Amino acid sequence: MRALMRSVATATVALGVHAAKAETFRWIPTEDAVPVALLPPLAAVPETCGAPMETARSPEAYLVIGGAAGTNACCGACWPMKVGRSLPPDALVRLEASNAGTGTAALEVGFRLAEGGGFGYDVRVPPGRHMLDLAPEARKLLDGAKPLPPDPWAAVRGLSVRTESRVTIRNLYAVEAVKMRFVGDCPRPEVRELLPADHRPLVFSARPGEFAGTPDARSIGFEADGAALFGGIPHFGRGGALVVRIRATCPDTKAVEIGLHMKDGGVWGTTNMPIWQEWRDVRIPFGQLGYFAHWRSLPPLAEGKRPAAQDIVSVHFCFGKWLCPRTLDKPHGFEVASVKVTQ
Repeated sequence: MRALMRSVATATVALGVHAAKAETFRWIPTEDAVPVALLPPLAAVPETCGAPMETARSPEAYLVIGGAAGTNACCGACWPMKVGRSLPPDALVRLEASNAGTGTAALEVGFRLAEGGGFGYDVRVPPGRHMLDLAPEARKLLDGAKPLPPDPWAAVRGLSVRTESRVTIRNLYAVEAVKMRFVGDCPRPEVRELLPADHRPLVFSARPGEFAGTPDARSIGFEADGAALFGGIPHFGRGGALVVRIRATCPDTKAVEIGLHMKDGGVWGTTNMPIWQEWRDVRIPFGQLGYFAHWRSLPPLAEGKRPAAQDIVSVHFCFGKWLCPRTLDKPHGFEVASVKVTQ
Protein backbone atom coordinates (compact mmCIF):
# COMPACT_ATOMS: atom_id res chain seq x y z
CA MET A 1 0.00 0.00 0.00
CA ARG A 2 2.79 2.42 0.89
CA ALA A 3 4.50 1.63 -2.39
CA LEU A 4 1.22 2.30 -4.20
CA MET A 5 0.75 5.59 -2.35
CA ARG A 6 4.32 6.61 -3.19
CA SER A 7 3.71 5.82 -6.87
CA VAL A 8 0.44 7.79 -6.85
CA ALA A 9 2.16 10.71 -5.14
CA THR A 10 5.00 10.60 -7.64
CA ALA A 11 2.52 10.51 -10.51
CA THR A 12 0.60 13.44 -9.00
CA VAL A 13 3.76 15.51 -8.63
CA ALA A 14 4.80 14.64 -12.18
CA LEU A 15 1.34 15.59 -13.44
CA GLY A 16 1.52 18.86 -11.54
CA VAL A 17 4.88 19.68 -13.06
CA HIS A 18 3.59 18.76 -16.49
CA ALA A 19 0.47 20.88 -16.00
CA ALA A 20 2.55 23.82 -14.82
CA LYS A 21 4.69 23.61 -17.93
CA ALA A 22 1.82 22.88 -20.31
CA GLU A 23 0.64 26.48 -20.69
CA THR A 24 3.22 28.94 -21.95
CA PHE A 25 3.28 32.26 -23.76
CA ARG A 26 5.36 32.88 -26.85
CA TRP A 27 5.90 35.76 -29.21
CA ILE A 28 5.17 34.72 -32.78
CA PRO A 29 5.19 36.76 -36.02
CA THR A 30 1.87 38.19 -37.15
CA GLU A 31 0.29 36.56 -40.18
CA ASP A 32 1.29 39.34 -42.54
CA ALA A 33 4.63 40.13 -40.91
CA VAL A 34 7.42 41.11 -43.31
CA PRO A 35 10.95 40.57 -41.95
CA VAL A 36 13.11 43.67 -41.61
CA ALA A 37 16.82 42.93 -42.11
CA LEU A 38 19.05 44.24 -39.32
CA LEU A 39 22.52 43.31 -40.56
CA PRO A 40 24.48 46.35 -41.78
CA PRO A 41 25.50 46.56 -45.45
CA LEU A 42 28.63 44.67 -46.44
CA ALA A 43 30.56 47.91 -47.01
CA ALA A 44 29.97 48.96 -43.40
CA VAL A 45 31.81 45.94 -41.98
CA PRO A 46 35.61 46.18 -41.88
CA GLU A 47 37.65 43.05 -42.36
CA THR A 48 39.39 43.60 -39.02
CA CYS A 49 38.22 45.67 -36.08
CA GLY A 50 41.35 45.10 -34.02
CA ALA A 51 42.02 43.33 -30.73
CA PRO A 52 40.33 41.97 -28.82
CA MET A 53 37.80 41.33 -31.59
CA GLU A 54 38.09 40.60 -35.28
CA THR A 55 35.20 40.45 -37.73
CA ALA A 56 34.74 39.48 -41.33
CA ARG A 57 31.72 39.40 -43.59
CA SER A 58 31.22 36.55 -46.05
CA PRO A 59 28.46 36.62 -48.69
CA GLU A 60 26.14 34.68 -46.40
CA ALA A 61 27.20 35.52 -42.81
CA TYR A 62 28.84 37.71 -40.26
CA LEU A 63 31.82 36.04 -38.68
CA VAL A 64 32.47 37.32 -35.17
CA ILE A 65 35.72 36.21 -33.52
CA GLY A 66 36.24 37.10 -29.85
CA GLY A 67 39.44 37.62 -27.94
CA ALA A 68 40.78 35.94 -24.85
CA ALA A 69 38.45 34.93 -22.05
CA GLY A 70 37.60 37.77 -19.69
CA THR A 71 38.08 40.55 -22.22
CA ASN A 72 35.33 42.94 -23.24
CA ALA A 73 35.06 42.36 -26.96
CA CYS A 74 32.87 45.36 -27.75
CA CYS A 75 35.76 47.56 -28.85
CA GLY A 76 35.42 48.33 -32.53
CA ALA A 77 32.57 45.84 -32.96
CA CYS A 78 29.94 48.45 -33.71
CA TRP A 79 28.81 49.24 -37.23
CA PRO A 80 26.52 51.94 -38.59
CA MET A 81 23.09 50.79 -39.66
CA LYS A 82 19.52 52.02 -39.94
CA VAL A 83 16.24 50.14 -39.90
CA GLY A 84 14.84 50.51 -43.40
CA ARG A 85 11.15 50.22 -42.53
CA SER A 86 8.94 51.07 -39.58
CA LEU A 87 8.76 48.52 -36.79
CA PRO A 88 6.51 48.44 -33.70
CA PRO A 89 8.35 48.93 -30.38
CA ASP A 90 7.55 45.32 -29.42
CA ALA A 91 8.99 43.70 -32.54
CA LEU A 92 10.41 40.20 -32.22
CA VAL A 93 14.12 39.95 -33.08
CA ARG A 94 15.23 36.69 -34.68
CA LEU A 95 18.87 35.66 -34.65
CA GLU A 96 20.28 32.75 -36.62
CA ALA A 97 23.67 31.93 -35.17
CA SER A 98 26.24 29.14 -35.18
CA ASN A 99 28.58 28.27 -32.33
CA ALA A 100 31.55 26.17 -33.42
CA GLY A 101 32.70 25.54 -29.84
CA THR A 102 31.80 22.82 -27.39
CA GLY A 103 30.29 25.08 -24.75
CA THR A 104 27.51 27.66 -24.73
CA ALA A 105 28.62 31.03 -26.10
CA ALA A 106 27.52 34.29 -24.47
CA LEU A 107 26.62 37.00 -26.93
CA GLU A 108 25.29 40.54 -26.53
CA VAL A 109 23.46 42.00 -29.50
CA GLY A 110 22.89 45.73 -29.17
CA PHE A 111 21.22 48.48 -31.15
CA ARG A 112 22.72 51.93 -30.68
CA LEU A 113 20.55 55.03 -30.83
CA ALA A 114 21.27 58.35 -32.49
CA GLU A 115 21.11 60.20 -29.15
CA GLY A 116 23.44 57.76 -27.41
CA GLY A 117 22.85 54.59 -25.43
CA GLY A 118 20.57 51.97 -26.87
CA PHE A 119 18.94 48.63 -26.18
CA GLY A 120 19.97 45.04 -26.62
CA TYR A 121 19.71 41.40 -25.68
CA ASP A 122 21.85 38.88 -23.82
CA VAL A 123 21.89 35.70 -25.86
CA ARG A 124 23.23 32.25 -25.06
CA VAL A 125 24.10 30.23 -28.14
CA PRO A 126 24.49 26.47 -27.58
CA PRO A 127 26.92 24.51 -29.75
CA GLY A 128 25.65 24.12 -33.29
CA ARG A 129 23.35 26.23 -35.46
CA HIS A 130 20.19 27.76 -34.01
CA MET A 131 17.36 30.17 -34.77
CA LEU A 132 16.83 32.16 -31.57
CA ASP A 133 13.86 34.43 -30.80
CA LEU A 134 14.67 37.52 -28.73
CA ALA A 135 11.38 38.53 -27.11
CA PRO A 136 10.50 42.18 -26.37
CA GLU A 137 10.48 41.66 -22.60
CA ALA A 138 14.07 40.34 -22.76
CA ARG A 139 15.28 43.71 -24.03
CA LYS A 140 17.63 45.69 -21.77
CA LEU A 141 18.99 49.23 -21.82
CA LEU A 142 22.64 49.60 -22.75
CA ASP A 143 25.26 51.83 -21.13
CA GLY A 144 22.81 53.38 -18.69
CA ALA A 145 20.68 54.66 -21.53
CA LYS A 146 17.80 57.03 -20.95
CA PRO A 147 14.25 55.69 -21.31
CA LEU A 148 13.71 54.63 -24.90
CA PRO A 149 11.82 56.93 -27.27
CA PRO A 150 8.29 55.88 -28.33
CA ASP A 151 9.65 54.59 -31.64
CA PRO A 152 13.08 53.21 -30.68
CA TRP A 153 13.69 51.35 -33.95
CA ALA A 154 13.48 54.59 -35.93
CA ALA A 155 16.31 56.00 -33.81
CA VAL A 156 18.69 53.03 -34.30
CA ARG A 157 21.96 54.07 -35.92
CA GLY A 158 24.27 51.16 -35.14
CA LEU A 159 24.62 47.46 -34.38
CA SER A 160 27.07 46.28 -31.71
CA VAL A 161 28.19 42.81 -30.70
CA ARG A 162 30.00 41.61 -27.57
CA THR A 163 31.32 38.07 -27.32
CA GLU A 164 34.30 36.15 -26.07
CA SER A 165 33.59 33.16 -28.30
CA ARG A 166 33.65 32.35 -31.97
CA VAL A 167 30.12 32.87 -33.22
CA THR A 168 28.81 33.12 -36.78
CA ILE A 169 25.75 35.31 -37.19
CA ARG A 170 24.01 34.04 -40.30
CA ASN A 171 20.86 36.13 -40.14
CA LEU A 172 19.41 38.90 -38.00
CA TYR A 173 16.00 40.43 -38.58
CA ALA A 174 12.91 41.73 -36.79
CA VAL A 175 9.22 41.12 -37.38
CA GLU A 176 5.98 42.44 -35.96
CA ALA A 177 4.77 39.89 -33.42
CA VAL A 178 1.96 39.00 -31.01
CA LYS A 179 2.10 37.20 -27.69
CA MET A 180 0.23 33.91 -28.06
CA ARG A 181 -0.83 31.42 -25.40
CA PHE A 182 0.29 27.84 -26.08
CA VAL A 183 -0.62 24.53 -24.46
CA GLY A 184 2.27 22.27 -25.33
CA ASP A 185 2.97 22.96 -28.99
CA CYS A 186 -0.61 23.96 -29.80
CA PRO A 187 -1.63 27.63 -29.91
CA ARG A 188 -4.64 28.59 -27.82
CA PRO A 189 -5.61 31.95 -29.28
CA GLU A 190 -7.65 34.46 -27.36
CA VAL A 191 -11.12 34.89 -28.88
CA ARG A 192 -13.60 37.70 -28.33
CA GLU A 193 -17.19 37.89 -29.58
CA LEU A 194 -18.23 41.24 -31.05
CA LEU A 195 -21.89 40.50 -31.86
CA PRO A 196 -24.06 41.09 -28.75
CA ALA A 197 -26.36 38.25 -27.68
CA ASP A 198 -29.47 40.39 -28.14
CA HIS A 199 -28.55 40.92 -31.82
CA ARG A 200 -28.13 37.23 -32.70
CA PRO A 201 -28.81 36.35 -35.38
CA LEU A 202 -28.34 39.60 -37.25
CA VAL A 203 -30.83 39.34 -40.14
CA PHE A 204 -30.85 41.20 -43.46
CA SER A 205 -33.50 40.82 -46.16
CA ALA A 206 -34.24 42.77 -49.34
CA ARG A 207 -37.26 42.52 -51.62
CA PRO A 208 -36.89 42.02 -55.40
CA GLY A 209 -35.85 45.18 -57.21
CA GLU A 210 -35.06 47.09 -54.01
CA PHE A 211 -31.62 48.15 -55.27
CA ALA A 212 -32.56 48.91 -58.87
CA GLY A 213 -33.03 52.61 -58.09
CA THR A 214 -31.85 54.96 -55.34
CA PRO A 215 -30.58 54.21 -52.78
CA ASP A 216 -28.84 51.23 -54.32
CA ALA A 217 -27.55 49.74 -51.02
CA ARG A 218 -28.54 49.24 -47.40
CA SER A 219 -26.69 48.20 -44.26
CA ILE A 220 -27.31 46.75 -40.82
CA GLY A 221 -24.93 46.79 -37.89
CA PHE A 222 -24.29 46.97 -34.19
CA GLU A 223 -22.09 48.83 -31.74
CA ALA A 224 -18.97 47.18 -30.32
CA ASP A 225 -16.81 48.42 -27.46
CA GLY A 226 -13.36 47.50 -28.74
CA ALA A 227 -11.61 49.33 -25.91
CA ALA A 228 -13.44 47.26 -23.29
CA LEU A 229 -13.09 43.97 -25.15
CA PHE A 230 -9.46 44.22 -26.18
CA GLY A 231 -7.85 47.04 -24.21
CA GLY A 232 -6.42 44.73 -21.55
CA ILE A 233 -4.99 42.29 -24.05
CA PRO A 234 -1.79 43.66 -25.61
CA HIS A 235 -1.46 43.49 -29.40
CA PHE A 236 -4.85 41.79 -29.75
CA GLY A 237 -5.89 41.43 -33.37
CA ARG A 238 -2.63 42.69 -34.90
CA GLY A 239 -1.74 39.17 -35.97
CA GLY A 240 -5.22 37.71 -35.76
CA ALA A 241 -8.32 37.53 -37.84
CA LEU A 242 -11.98 38.42 -38.09
CA VAL A 243 -14.13 35.25 -38.08
CA VAL A 244 -17.73 35.66 -39.26
CA ARG A 245 -20.30 32.85 -39.02
CA ILE A 246 -22.77 33.68 -41.77
CA ARG A 247 -25.14 32.16 -44.34
CA ALA A 248 -27.16 33.40 -47.30
CA THR A 249 -30.95 33.08 -46.92
CA CYS A 250 -31.57 33.50 -50.66
CA PRO A 251 -29.90 31.46 -53.43
CA ASP A 252 -28.83 34.55 -55.42
CA THR A 253 -27.00 36.20 -52.50
CA LYS A 254 -23.34 35.35 -52.99
CA ALA A 255 -21.41 38.00 -51.06
CA VAL A 256 -21.71 40.89 -48.59
CA GLU A 257 -19.66 43.87 -47.49
CA ILE A 258 -18.38 44.06 -43.92
CA GLY A 259 -16.85 47.16 -42.37
CA LEU A 260 -15.21 47.77 -39.00
CA HIS A 261 -15.79 51.38 -37.94
CA MET A 262 -12.95 52.78 -35.84
CA LYS A 263 -12.79 55.47 -33.17
CA ASP A 264 -10.75 57.74 -35.49
CA GLY A 265 -13.59 57.72 -38.04
CA GLY A 266 -11.91 55.30 -40.42
CA VAL A 267 -13.45 52.09 -41.76
CA TRP A 268 -11.63 48.83 -42.48
CA GLY A 269 -13.14 45.78 -44.12
CA THR A 270 -13.85 44.05 -47.37
CA THR A 271 -16.44 44.96 -49.99
CA ASN A 272 -16.94 41.43 -51.33
CA MET A 273 -16.92 38.73 -48.65
CA PRO A 274 -18.19 35.43 -50.15
CA ILE A 275 -21.03 33.60 -48.41
CA TRP A 276 -23.01 30.39 -49.02
CA GLN A 277 -26.46 29.05 -48.16
CA GLU A 278 -25.09 26.77 -45.45
CA TRP A 279 -23.56 28.19 -42.28
CA ARG A 280 -19.83 28.77 -42.65
CA ASP A 281 -17.08 30.51 -40.72
CA VAL A 282 -15.44 33.05 -43.02
CA ARG A 283 -11.99 33.98 -41.76
CA ILE A 284 -10.34 37.25 -42.80
CA PRO A 285 -6.84 37.98 -41.43
CA PHE A 286 -6.51 41.53 -40.15
CA GLY A 287 -3.65 42.03 -42.60
CA GLN A 288 -6.10 41.47 -45.47
CA LEU A 289 -8.61 44.07 -44.33
CA GLY A 290 -8.55 47.08 -46.61
CA TYR A 291 -9.13 50.72 -45.77
CA PHE A 292 -12.31 52.10 -47.33
CA ALA A 293 -10.53 54.85 -49.23
CA HIS A 294 -13.40 54.84 -51.78
CA TRP A 295 -15.53 56.48 -49.08
CA ARG A 296 -14.52 60.07 -49.69
CA SER A 297 -16.00 61.18 -46.38
CA LEU A 298 -13.37 59.23 -44.42
CA PRO A 299 -10.13 60.75 -43.13
CA PRO A 300 -7.03 60.02 -45.22
CA LEU A 301 -5.07 56.96 -44.17
CA ALA A 302 -1.83 57.75 -42.34
CA GLU A 303 1.26 55.95 -43.59
CA GLY A 304 1.80 52.67 -41.77
CA LYS A 305 -1.65 52.79 -40.14
CA ARG A 306 -3.31 49.42 -39.59
CA PRO A 307 -6.56 48.29 -37.98
CA ALA A 308 -6.46 47.48 -34.27
CA ALA A 309 -9.23 45.59 -32.49
CA GLN A 310 -9.26 47.93 -29.48
CA ASP A 311 -10.26 50.81 -31.80
CA ILE A 312 -13.49 49.19 -33.09
CA VAL A 313 -16.68 51.11 -32.23
CA SER A 314 -19.20 49.37 -34.52
CA VAL A 315 -19.55 46.68 -37.17
CA HIS A 316 -21.71 47.00 -40.29
CA PHE A 317 -22.81 44.60 -43.02
CA CYS A 318 -23.86 46.15 -46.31
CA PHE A 319 -25.53 44.76 -49.40
CA GLY A 320 -26.30 46.55 -52.64
CA LYS A 321 -26.34 46.80 -56.41
CA TRP A 322 -22.62 46.16 -56.93
CA LEU A 323 -23.03 42.70 -55.38
CA CYS A 324 -26.04 41.62 -57.46
CA PRO A 325 -26.01 43.49 -60.82
CA ARG A 326 -27.56 40.52 -62.66
CA THR A 327 -30.05 39.50 -60.00
CA LEU A 328 -31.60 42.84 -59.03
CA ASP A 329 -35.07 41.34 -59.67
CA LYS A 330 -34.46 38.58 -57.09
CA PRO A 331 -34.86 38.65 -53.30
CA HIS A 332 -31.67 38.80 -51.26
CA GLY A 333 -30.78 38.14 -47.67
CA PHE A 334 -28.34 36.75 -45.13
CA GLU A 335 -28.02 35.94 -41.43
CA VAL A 336 -25.02 36.49 -39.15
CA ALA A 337 -24.67 34.25 -36.09
CA SER A 338 -21.30 35.41 -34.80
CA VAL A 339 -18.56 38.00 -35.38
CA LYS A 340 -15.38 37.12 -33.54
CA VAL A 341 -11.86 38.45 -33.39
CA THR A 342 -9.24 35.80 -32.77
CA GLN A 343 -5.56 36.32 -32.05
